[in-house]
Amino acid sequence: MPEPFKEKFNVALITALAETIQDRFPEFTAENFINSAIKDLDSLELKQRSMQITEALHQCLPIDFNHFAEIIRAILHPDDNMDMNLARVEKEGVRGWAIMPLADLVAIRAIPEYFDEGLILLSELTKRFSAEFAIRDFILMDLSKAFTTITQWTTSDNEHLRRLASEGARPRLPWGKQLPDLIRDPQPLMPILESLLDDDSEYVRRSVANNLNDIAKDNPGFVIDFVACHIATDNRQRMRLLRHACRTLIKQGEPQILALFGYTRFTGNTVLTLDTEQVSWGGVVSATLNLSSNSRDNQSLMIDYVVWHQKVNGKLAPKVFKWKVIDTWNGASLTLTKKHSFKPVTTRRYYPGLHKIQVQINGEVFDEVSFTLMSDKH
Repeated sequence: MPEPFKEKFNVALITALAETIQDRFPEFTAENFINSAIKDLDSLELKQRSMQITEALHQCLPIDFNHFAEIIRAILHPDDNMDMNLARVEKEGVRGWAIMPLADLVAIRAIPEYFDEGLILLSELTKRFSAEFAIRDFILMDLSKAFTTITQWTTSDNEHLRRLASEGARPRLPWGKQLPDLIRDPQPLMPILESLLDDDSEYVRRSVANNLNDIAKDNPGFVIDFVACHIATDNRQRMRLLRHACRTLIKQGEPQILALFGYTRFTGNTVLTLDTEQVSWGGVVSATLNLSSNSRDNQSLMIDYVVWHQKVNGKLAPKVFKWKVIDTWNGASLTLTKKHSFKPVTTRRYYPGLHKIQVQINGEVFDEVSFTLMSDKH
Protein backbone atom coordinates (compact mmCIF):
# COMPACT_ATOMS: atom_id res chain seq x y z
CA MET A 1 0.00 0.00 0.00
CA PRO A 2 1.48 3.39 -0.98
CA GLU A 3 2.55 5.78 1.77
CA PRO A 4 0.01 8.55 2.52
CA PHE A 5 0.92 11.77 0.73
CA LYS A 6 1.01 13.69 4.01
CA GLU A 7 4.05 11.63 5.02
CA LYS A 8 6.13 13.89 2.79
CA PHE A 9 6.45 15.77 6.09
CA ASN A 10 7.45 13.33 8.82
CA VAL A 11 9.51 13.28 12.03
CA ALA A 12 12.66 12.19 10.20
CA LEU A 13 12.48 15.12 7.78
CA ILE A 14 11.74 17.62 10.56
CA THR A 15 14.66 16.32 12.61
CA ALA A 16 17.03 16.44 9.64
CA LEU A 17 15.92 19.99 8.85
CA ALA A 18 16.62 21.02 12.47
CA GLU A 19 20.10 19.46 12.38
CA THR A 20 20.92 21.13 9.06
CA ILE A 21 19.90 24.56 10.34
CA GLN A 22 21.81 24.11 13.60
CA ASP A 23 24.96 23.11 11.69
CA ARG A 24 24.88 26.47 9.88
CA PHE A 25 23.38 28.49 12.75
CA PRO A 26 24.53 27.13 16.16
CA GLU A 27 22.20 29.46 18.06
CA PHE A 28 19.18 27.67 16.57
CA THR A 29 17.08 25.94 19.25
CA ALA A 30 16.60 22.64 17.45
CA GLU A 31 14.78 20.94 20.31
CA ASN A 32 12.18 23.71 20.61
CA PHE A 33 11.67 23.67 16.86
CA ILE A 34 11.23 19.89 16.68
CA ASN A 35 8.77 19.81 19.57
CA SER A 36 6.60 22.50 17.95
CA ALA A 37 6.85 21.06 14.45
CA ILE A 38 5.85 17.48 15.37
CA LYS A 39 2.97 18.35 17.72
CA ASP A 40 -0.05 16.15 16.89
CA LEU A 41 1.61 15.42 13.54
CA ASP A 42 -0.33 12.21 12.90
CA SER A 43 -3.64 14.09 12.98
CA LEU A 44 -2.55 16.67 10.39
CA GLU A 45 -2.82 16.55 6.60
CA LEU A 46 0.00 17.59 4.27
CA LYS A 47 -0.71 21.31 4.04
CA GLN A 48 -1.41 21.53 7.78
CA ARG A 49 1.90 19.81 8.52
CA SER A 50 3.74 22.26 6.28
CA MET A 51 2.05 25.23 7.97
CA GLN A 52 2.97 23.90 11.42
CA ILE A 53 6.61 23.55 10.36
CA THR A 54 6.51 27.10 9.00
CA GLU A 55 5.17 28.44 12.31
CA ALA A 56 7.82 26.55 14.29
CA LEU A 57 10.55 27.99 12.06
CA HIS A 58 9.02 31.45 12.46
CA GLN A 59 9.38 31.18 16.23
CA CYS A 60 12.96 29.84 16.17
CA LEU A 61 14.74 31.75 13.37
CA PRO A 62 16.09 35.32 13.68
CA ILE A 63 13.60 38.13 13.11
CA ASP A 64 16.07 40.28 11.16
CA PHE A 65 15.29 39.57 7.51
CA ASN A 66 18.85 39.79 6.20
CA HIS A 67 20.12 37.37 8.87
CA PHE A 68 17.15 35.08 8.19
CA ALA A 69 17.81 35.15 4.42
CA GLU A 70 21.49 34.37 5.01
CA ILE A 71 20.53 31.24 6.96
CA ILE A 72 18.02 30.11 4.31
CA ARG A 73 20.62 30.42 1.57
CA ALA A 74 23.18 28.58 3.68
CA ILE A 75 20.98 25.50 4.15
CA LEU A 76 19.97 25.09 0.50
CA HIS A 77 21.23 22.10 -1.46
CA PRO A 78 23.85 23.21 -4.00
CA ASP A 79 22.04 21.41 -6.84
CA ASP A 80 19.65 23.97 -8.36
CA ASN A 81 18.18 21.72 -11.06
CA MET A 82 16.84 18.68 -9.24
CA ASP A 83 14.03 16.14 -9.14
CA MET A 84 11.01 17.92 -7.62
CA ASN A 85 9.64 14.66 -6.20
CA LEU A 86 12.39 14.35 -3.62
CA ALA A 87 11.40 15.17 -0.04
CA ARG A 88 14.48 14.92 2.07
CA VAL A 89 17.21 16.90 3.75
CA GLU A 90 20.72 15.69 2.96
CA LYS A 91 24.07 16.65 4.42
CA GLU A 92 24.62 18.95 1.43
CA GLY A 93 21.42 20.88 2.17
CA VAL A 94 17.64 21.14 1.86
CA ARG A 95 15.68 20.33 -1.29
CA GLY A 96 12.38 18.79 -2.40
CA TRP A 97 9.19 19.03 -0.36
CA ALA A 98 11.15 20.30 2.66
CA ILE A 99 11.38 23.65 0.85
CA MET A 100 7.61 24.32 1.04
CA PRO A 101 7.48 25.52 4.67
CA LEU A 102 10.63 27.60 4.11
CA ALA A 103 9.07 29.34 1.11
CA ASP A 104 5.91 30.13 3.07
CA LEU A 105 8.06 31.68 5.81
CA VAL A 106 9.86 33.83 3.26
CA ALA A 107 6.51 35.33 2.27
CA ILE A 108 5.63 35.97 5.92
CA ARG A 109 8.97 37.63 6.66
CA ALA A 110 9.43 39.58 3.41
CA ILE A 111 6.04 41.23 2.89
CA PRO A 112 5.81 44.19 2.75
CA GLU A 113 9.16 45.67 3.82
CA TYR A 114 11.45 43.26 1.96
CA PHE A 115 9.21 42.61 -1.06
CA ASP A 116 11.93 42.56 -3.75
CA GLU A 117 14.40 40.70 -1.55
CA GLY A 118 11.74 38.11 -0.80
CA LEU A 119 11.11 37.48 -4.48
CA ILE A 120 14.84 37.01 -5.06
CA LEU A 121 15.01 34.51 -2.21
CA LEU A 122 12.00 32.60 -3.58
CA SER A 123 13.74 32.43 -6.96
CA GLU A 124 16.51 30.43 -5.25
CA LEU A 125 14.11 28.20 -3.30
CA THR A 126 12.03 27.32 -6.36
CA LYS A 127 15.09 25.77 -8.02
CA ARG A 128 15.02 23.13 -5.27
CA PHE A 129 11.22 22.86 -5.04
CA SER A 130 8.42 24.95 -6.49
CA ALA A 131 7.56 28.13 -4.57
CA GLU A 132 4.22 28.31 -6.39
CA PHE A 133 2.19 28.70 -3.19
CA ALA A 134 4.36 31.30 -1.45
CA ILE A 135 4.66 33.53 -4.52
CA ARG A 136 0.92 34.10 -4.47
CA ASP A 137 1.17 36.23 -1.33
CA PHE A 138 3.41 38.63 -3.24
CA ILE A 139 0.95 38.78 -6.16
CA LEU A 140 -1.94 39.40 -3.78
CA MET A 141 0.01 42.17 -2.07
CA ASP A 142 1.04 44.04 -5.24
CA LEU A 143 0.32 42.36 -8.58
CA SER A 144 2.03 44.99 -10.72
CA LYS A 145 5.20 45.05 -8.64
CA ALA A 146 5.37 41.25 -8.44
CA PHE A 147 4.82 40.84 -12.17
CA THR A 148 7.70 43.18 -12.96
CA THR A 149 10.01 40.52 -11.53
CA ILE A 150 8.00 37.42 -12.41
CA THR A 151 7.84 38.31 -16.11
CA GLN A 152 11.65 38.53 -16.19
CA TRP A 153 11.86 34.93 -14.98
CA THR A 154 10.39 33.67 -18.26
CA THR A 155 13.83 34.12 -19.88
CA SER A 156 15.77 32.32 -17.13
CA ASP A 157 18.05 29.42 -18.01
CA ASN A 158 16.50 27.44 -15.13
CA GLU A 159 13.29 25.61 -16.07
CA HIS A 160 12.02 25.65 -12.48
CA LEU A 161 12.15 29.44 -12.38
CA ARG A 162 10.45 29.71 -15.78
CA ARG A 163 7.73 27.35 -14.57
CA LEU A 164 7.21 29.40 -11.41
CA ALA A 165 6.37 32.41 -13.59
CA SER A 166 3.39 30.50 -14.97
CA GLU A 167 2.44 28.11 -12.17
CA GLY A 168 2.65 30.67 -9.38
CA ALA A 169 0.39 33.03 -11.32
CA ARG A 170 -2.37 30.54 -12.11
CA PRO A 171 -5.65 32.23 -11.13
CA ARG A 172 -7.07 29.08 -9.51
CA LEU A 173 -4.06 26.98 -8.51
CA PRO A 174 -5.21 23.86 -6.58
CA TRP A 175 -4.22 24.05 -2.88
CA GLY A 176 -3.18 27.67 -3.44
CA LYS A 177 -4.84 30.98 -2.65
CA GLN A 178 -7.00 32.26 -5.49
CA LEU A 179 -5.89 35.42 -7.30
CA PRO A 180 -9.09 37.51 -7.64
CA ASP A 181 -7.52 40.25 -9.78
CA LEU A 182 -6.41 37.69 -12.38
CA ILE A 183 -9.74 35.88 -12.18
CA ARG A 184 -11.43 39.15 -13.09
CA ASP A 185 -8.89 40.19 -15.73
CA PRO A 186 -6.24 37.72 -16.95
CA GLN A 187 -4.67 40.22 -19.37
CA PRO A 188 -1.52 40.73 -17.21
CA LEU A 189 -0.75 37.03 -17.79
CA MET A 190 -0.46 37.45 -21.55
CA PRO A 191 3.32 38.25 -21.69
CA ILE A 192 4.09 35.25 -19.47
CA LEU A 193 1.93 32.82 -21.46
CA GLU A 194 3.21 34.02 -24.83
CA SER A 195 6.84 33.89 -23.71
CA LEU A 196 6.56 30.29 -22.45
CA LEU A 197 4.19 28.92 -25.09
CA ASP A 198 6.97 27.11 -26.98
CA ASP A 199 9.30 26.55 -24.05
CA ASP A 200 11.86 23.77 -24.47
CA SER A 201 10.65 22.11 -21.26
CA GLU A 202 7.45 20.06 -21.24
CA TYR A 203 7.35 20.72 -17.49
CA VAL A 204 7.00 24.44 -18.24
CA ARG A 205 4.62 24.02 -21.19
CA ARG A 206 2.24 21.91 -19.11
CA SER A 207 2.08 24.72 -16.55
CA VAL A 208 1.15 27.17 -19.34
CA ALA A 209 -1.65 24.81 -20.41
CA ASN A 210 -2.91 24.55 -16.84
CA ASN A 211 -2.81 28.33 -16.46
CA LEU A 212 -4.92 28.77 -19.60
CA ASN A 213 -7.34 26.10 -18.40
CA ASP A 214 -7.73 28.03 -15.14
CA ILE A 215 -8.49 31.19 -17.12
CA ALA A 216 -11.06 29.37 -19.26
CA LYS A 217 -13.24 28.71 -16.22
CA ASP A 218 -13.88 32.44 -15.75
CA ASN A 219 -12.85 34.10 -19.02
CA PRO A 220 -13.45 31.67 -21.90
CA GLY A 221 -13.29 34.51 -24.41
CA PHE A 222 -9.68 35.23 -23.44
CA VAL A 223 -8.68 31.62 -24.13
CA ILE A 224 -10.65 31.47 -27.38
CA ASP A 225 -8.85 34.59 -28.61
CA PHE A 226 -5.48 33.26 -27.38
CA VAL A 227 -5.92 29.98 -29.24
CA ALA A 228 -7.17 31.70 -32.39
CA CYS A 229 -4.09 33.93 -32.36
CA HIS A 230 -1.52 31.22 -31.60
CA ILE A 231 -2.88 28.05 -33.18
CA ALA A 232 -0.39 26.42 -35.55
CA THR A 233 -1.49 23.12 -37.05
CA ASP A 234 2.05 22.40 -38.31
CA ASN A 235 3.46 22.66 -34.77
CA ARG A 236 2.51 19.42 -33.00
CA GLN A 237 4.09 20.46 -29.71
CA ARG A 238 2.10 23.69 -29.55
CA MET A 239 -1.11 21.99 -30.64
CA ARG A 240 -0.78 19.49 -27.78
CA LEU A 241 -0.35 22.36 -25.35
CA LEU A 242 -3.33 24.30 -26.69
CA ARG A 243 -5.56 21.24 -26.73
CA HIS A 244 -4.65 20.49 -23.10
CA ALA A 245 -5.23 24.15 -22.24
CA CYS A 246 -8.74 23.92 -23.68
CA ARG A 247 -9.77 20.66 -22.02
CA THR A 248 -12.49 22.32 -19.93
CA LEU A 249 -13.90 24.22 -22.92
CA ILE A 250 -13.74 21.09 -25.08
CA LYS A 251 -15.65 19.11 -22.46
CA GLN A 252 -18.23 21.89 -22.33
CA GLY A 253 -18.59 21.64 -26.11
CA GLU A 254 -17.57 25.27 -26.69
CA PRO A 255 -18.28 25.60 -30.44
CA GLN A 256 -15.63 28.23 -31.26
CA ILE A 257 -12.85 26.20 -29.62
CA LEU A 258 -13.98 22.98 -31.28
CA ALA A 259 -14.07 24.71 -34.66
CA LEU A 260 -10.53 26.01 -34.15
CA PHE A 261 -9.38 22.40 -33.68
CA GLY A 262 -11.28 21.27 -36.79
CA TYR A 263 -14.41 19.88 -35.14
CA THR A 264 -17.30 21.47 -37.03
CA ARG A 265 -20.98 20.52 -36.81
CA PHE A 266 -21.60 16.82 -37.38
CA THR A 267 -23.71 16.10 -40.44
CA GLY A 268 -25.46 12.78 -40.09
CA ASN A 269 -27.75 10.59 -38.02
CA THR A 270 -27.32 8.97 -34.62
CA VAL A 271 -29.09 6.19 -32.77
CA LEU A 272 -28.20 5.72 -29.10
CA THR A 273 -29.44 2.64 -27.22
CA LEU A 274 -28.83 1.01 -23.83
CA ASP A 275 -28.68 -2.66 -22.95
CA THR A 276 -31.08 -2.17 -20.03
CA GLU A 277 -33.65 0.23 -18.64
CA GLN A 278 -32.77 -0.59 -15.02
CA VAL A 279 -29.23 -0.62 -13.63
CA SER A 280 -28.52 -2.38 -10.36
CA TRP A 281 -26.70 -0.52 -7.58
CA GLY A 282 -22.98 -0.82 -8.30
CA GLY A 283 -23.76 -2.26 -11.72
CA VAL A 284 -22.85 -1.35 -15.29
CA VAL A 285 -24.87 0.07 -18.18
CA SER A 286 -23.71 -0.48 -21.75
CA ALA A 287 -24.45 2.15 -24.42
CA THR A 288 -24.33 1.57 -28.17
CA LEU A 289 -24.06 4.39 -30.70
CA ASN A 290 -24.77 3.92 -34.40
CA LEU A 291 -23.60 6.72 -36.70
CA SER A 292 -24.29 7.37 -40.36
CA SER A 293 -23.10 10.34 -42.40
CA ASN A 294 -25.00 12.71 -44.67
CA SER A 295 -21.82 14.48 -45.77
CA ARG A 296 -19.79 13.92 -48.91
CA ASP A 297 -16.68 15.18 -47.11
CA ASN A 298 -14.59 13.59 -44.39
CA GLN A 299 -15.47 14.70 -40.88
CA SER A 300 -13.46 15.02 -37.66
CA LEU A 301 -15.46 13.76 -34.71
CA MET A 302 -15.03 14.29 -30.97
CA ILE A 303 -17.59 11.97 -29.43
CA ASP A 304 -18.44 12.30 -25.74
CA TYR A 305 -21.27 10.99 -23.62
CA VAL A 306 -23.02 12.94 -20.89
CA VAL A 307 -24.42 11.17 -17.84
CA TRP A 308 -27.12 13.10 -16.01
CA HIS A 309 -26.83 11.86 -12.44
CA GLN A 310 -29.63 11.99 -9.91
CA LYS A 311 -28.80 14.34 -7.02
CA VAL A 312 -29.98 14.35 -3.41
CA ASN A 313 -32.44 17.20 -4.19
CA GLY A 314 -34.11 15.18 -6.96
CA LYS A 315 -32.60 17.21 -9.81
CA LEU A 316 -30.31 15.88 -12.53
CA ALA A 317 -26.74 17.17 -12.98
CA PRO A 318 -24.55 16.46 -16.05
CA LYS A 319 -21.06 14.97 -16.15
CA VAL A 320 -19.19 14.71 -19.46
CA PHE A 321 -17.10 11.60 -20.23
CA LYS A 322 -14.81 11.01 -23.20
CA TRP A 323 -15.88 8.35 -25.69
CA LYS A 324 -13.84 8.48 -28.89
CA VAL A 325 -11.95 10.95 -31.08
CA ILE A 326 -11.89 10.23 -34.80
CA ASP A 327 -9.58 12.54 -36.74
CA THR A 328 -10.90 11.54 -40.15
CA TRP A 329 -14.13 9.69 -40.86
CA ASN A 330 -15.00 8.87 -44.44
CA GLY A 331 -18.75 8.70 -43.80
CA ALA A 332 -19.25 4.94 -43.64
CA SER A 333 -21.55 3.59 -40.95
CA LEU A 334 -19.97 3.31 -37.55
CA THR A 335 -20.95 1.49 -34.35
CA LEU A 336 -19.43 2.27 -30.96
CA THR A 337 -20.05 0.76 -27.52
CA LYS A 338 -19.21 2.09 -24.08
CA LYS A 339 -19.73 0.64 -20.61
CA HIS A 340 -20.38 2.99 -17.70
CA SER A 341 -19.97 1.74 -14.15
CA PHE A 342 -21.93 2.80 -11.08
CA LYS A 343 -19.48 1.17 -8.71
CA PRO A 344 -19.18 3.48 -5.67
CA VAL A 345 -16.13 5.77 -5.71
CA THR A 346 -14.91 8.37 -3.22
CA THR A 347 -15.19 11.22 -5.74
CA ARG A 348 -18.88 10.76 -6.59
CA ARG A 349 -22.01 9.81 -4.68
CA TYR A 350 -24.87 8.07 -6.45
CA TYR A 351 -28.58 8.36 -5.75
CA PRO A 352 -31.26 5.96 -7.06
CA GLY A 353 -33.84 7.11 -9.59
CA LEU A 354 -34.06 8.44 -13.12
CA HIS A 355 -30.78 9.03 -15.01
CA LYS A 356 -30.07 10.04 -18.61
CA ILE A 357 -27.26 9.48 -21.07
CA GLN A 358 -26.72 11.82 -24.04
CA VAL A 359 -24.33 11.51 -26.94
CA GLN A 360 -22.42 14.70 -27.70
CA ILE A 361 -20.60 15.10 -31.02
CA ASN A 362 -18.33 18.09 -31.59
CA GLY A 363 -19.98 19.82 -28.67
CA GLU A 364 -23.59 19.30 -29.76
CA VAL A 365 -26.07 16.85 -28.20
CA PHE A 366 -27.63 14.53 -30.77
CA ASP A 367 -29.46 11.76 -28.91
CA GLU A 368 -30.67 10.88 -25.43
CA VAL A 369 -31.87 7.81 -23.54
CA SER A 370 -33.07 7.28 -19.96
CA PHE A 371 -32.67 4.54 -17.39
CA THR A 372 -33.30 3.99 -13.69
CA LEU A 373 -30.57 3.34 -11.13
CA MET A 374 -32.00 0.97 -8.55
CA SER A 375 -31.62 1.50 -4.82
CA ASP A 376 -28.80 -0.20 -2.93
CA LYS A 377 -31.53 -1.73 -0.75
CA HIS A 378 -32.78 -3.95 -3.57
